[in-house]
Amino acid sequence: IVYSEVYANTLNYYWGNTLKISGNYLYVGGFHMTSAWHEIRVYDISDPTALSFVSGISLNTRVNSLDVLGNNYLVAGTDDAAGYSNEDLLIFDISNPSAITYVDGLNLGTNPVYDVKVRGSKIYAGTLTAASYSNREFFIIDASSSTNLTVEGSLDLAAAAVLKISLADDYAYVLQTNGYS
Repeated sequence: IVYSEVYANTLNYYWGNTLKISGNYLYVGGFHMTSAWHEIRVYDISDPTALSFVSGISLNTRVNSLDVLGNNYLVAGTDDAAGYSNEDLLIFDISNPSAITYVDGLNLGTNPVYDVKVRGSKIYAGTLTAASYSNREFFIIDASSSTNLTVEGSLDLAAAAVLKISLADDYAYVLQTNGYS
């Protein structure tokens, strides 16, 4: 087992919240505990014993979940990206990891998107109850065009939130909560 640590020496209170590997790159979504500074960071992991920072993209929101769409796109579930038309599901072009760029997004009711999973051209998203979507918490989004995301279906699971999603065969399994105490 090889152990490598990813952290920011100069940024106190930066928390990595989620990560995803694609090819030789590690994408880390995080947030800063004492300011509105949040970002997705990219690390080169071609040498696992010497990870190196490649780039990052600043956001105005916490990144809760990451997944890869095809070979060139990163999907991020966020709290509510104020700098991106209040979209809480964001798509980034990662074809050039040293300069990732925003492509498109979708507002699922200005609620946190806690988890995203990608299968083919579909994105599955779990959220806090979305009042603007008739209290839905589970969404299936058509991403066959990365610049025209559309909600294909949604479910009201009578939960306060869908926190995690796992896909197996033709099924989606969700971890949900009925409230907070």
